Amino acid sequence: MERIIPRQVDNTTLKENFPYLFTEHYQDEFPKADVQAVNKGLLEPMYDLMDRGGKRWRPCLGLAFAECFGRDAKKFEDDIYYACGLTEIVHNGSLMADDIEDRSQLRRGLPCTYLKYGLDYAVNASTLMYYIPIAQINRFIPDPALQSRLTTIYNQEMVNLHIGQNWDITWHHGGAGGISMCPTEDQYVQMVLNKTSVLPRMCLRFLSEILQLKPSQRSAVIKYIETLGAAFQIQDDIIAVTSEQYAKERGVGEDIREGKRSLMVIHSLNLNNTTKAKRLNDILNMQTDDISLLREAIDILISNGSVDYAKNRAATMMAQAWSELERQIPECKAKGDVEALSNYLIDRDI
Repeated sequence: MERIIPRQVDNTTLKENFPYLFTEHYQDEFPKADVQAVNKGLLEPMYDLMDRGGKRWRPCLGLAFAECFGRDAKKFEDDIYYACGLTEIVHNGSLMADDIEDRSQLRRGLPCTYLKYGLDYAVNASTLMYYIPIAQINRFIPDPALQSRLTTIYNQEMVNLHIGQNWDITWHHGGAGGISMCPTEDQYVQMVLNKTSVLPRMCLRFLSEILQLKPSQRSAVIKYIETLGAAFQIQDDIIAVTSEQYAKERGVGEDIREGKRSLMVIHSLNLNNTTKAKRLNDILNMQTDDISLLREAIDILISNGSVDYAKNRAATMMAQAWSELERQIPECKAKGDVEALSNYLIDRDI
């Protein structure tokens, strides 16, 4: 990632990494830029968040897929590292923006970027994290035709990401334009396919072009990674309401406080128990910080069997997608790595 975004710059490396700052008409008149502002206002907030860790399953899975389809893991070239690394940068940029939108307090156990550095710095840094990766494409992908195809994919998926995020935000507020609505399960899946699944799908679409996969392989890989992203989100939602460790790090019932219409919530709201459904809907619409109300909503989800329902739905989706993918991947160690990492992502408890 540091080859795509440097940790720090001086006047020389600023020009090397961001040559567009130095126009041909004025570069002699402005020989020195305020690099301290770039380092402190942009690069430091970016790496402060990225250095906190995270699962980083998107680039790891991308590397495993590259090995499955013929690349030597000991000799990965720039194109593979670029395709996998850029998704992690964009992911962290989206987390920085999500924390602002959700009014979150903690990210990976520490104050969110907007609280630590200021709202203005966080908005600016998160936005730049969307643009830098694709602006650097010519440094890692020398073929102009391939650059063009990857740039098109990038733009398509970034549009998808923001439409998916809009659906999620709108449902948090109970609907659009004052019209109350609860999404269907199919609408929820469509949302996560265009939110959580976007970045791993972008990575695998990049790799499909770089590795020149056959149409049947591309189709199976993309369907699988989309399904994994959806299952990952379902499991994330489950963890957010059932994990005590998550509650210690992020607060009790964070998704309930935000009014999030998860698969569990949709399932509960559509059961025949109208009293519980109304109570759950009321608490969601309050967007309250009252811990007793948040725990009451969580108890409704558990007692309605909605947590188990979501777990089973995710497992069924993954089993079907893996059965289609398995036939397209040659037998190799990396194939087992893909399966093991996938199983971890949907079975984890944090």
